[in-house]
Amino acid sequence: MASTSIWPRHAPVLFPIVGKLRNNRYTLSGQTYELTQHGFARDCQFEVESHKSDIASFLLTDSDRTRTHYPFTFELRVVYRVLHTSLIVHYEVRNRGAQTLWFSIGAHPAFNCPLLPNERRYDYLPEFSKTETIGRFPLVDGLLATEMEPLLRNERILQLSPSLFDRDALVLKQPASDSLALKSVSSGRGVRVEFSGWPYLGIWSKPGIVPFVCIEPWFGLADNIESTGELTKKEGVISLLPGAHFTCEHRITVF
Repeated sequence: MASTSIWPRHAPVLFPIVGKLRNNRYTLSGQTYELTQHGFARDCQFEVESHKSDIASFLLTDSDRTRTHYPFTFELRVVYRVLHTSLIVHYEVRNRGAQTLWFSIGAHPAFNCPLLPNERRYDYLPEFSKTETIGRFPLVDGLLATEMEPLLRNERILQLSPSLFDRDALVLKQPASDSLALKSVSSGRGVRVEFSGWPYLGIWSKPGIVPFVCIEPWFGLADNIESTGELTKKEGVISLLPGAHFTCEHRITVF
């Protein structure tokens, strides 16, 4: 867990948007609303629905505060389950209103890197489960550029160079892999994040050498620099009819 002096968060829930909106605004049915980066869920108090030794369920529902920025009636449920050496994080969004609900959702867990006092950050290598030929979409003041830049070519391993995050997160669309491991080449220890079915992936840390790396499965993206701001046309946005629900989950395994 990174020190609050380095990054004051640990694993925020990104909802109802992922990333940043152009001018921190979006339009819906002719109305303009304001939402800050990653939405409001990460700053809200969730209700504890239930908890046992190996599972806990948390619930967030709409309120006067959320409807000021997001005019929908919803339930957001996040369930954490420990299974052997894994943590399974399950998300459920329900539309409790009378209109179509538009949203994105994402994870943002941070992992200590290095884990052990005698290791360096460079001892850790992010390794994809499959060979990737993929590019990154750079962020410009938090907004996606329209042109992709090369990142990997028939490779599985990234290098955690000091300059890797100088221009913010690595934003990947439709990776071939369904997991990414952060593994020490000296001790063999690490974590693996499994994200089968998630269309986007963010990999982020602060510029320079700081002791954490975030591996972030996403259903949604930041606006691009040419975005119109119309929520229903936002890339990656999910729509839910009244009464419908959406689920997804990712798994973090320690090895």
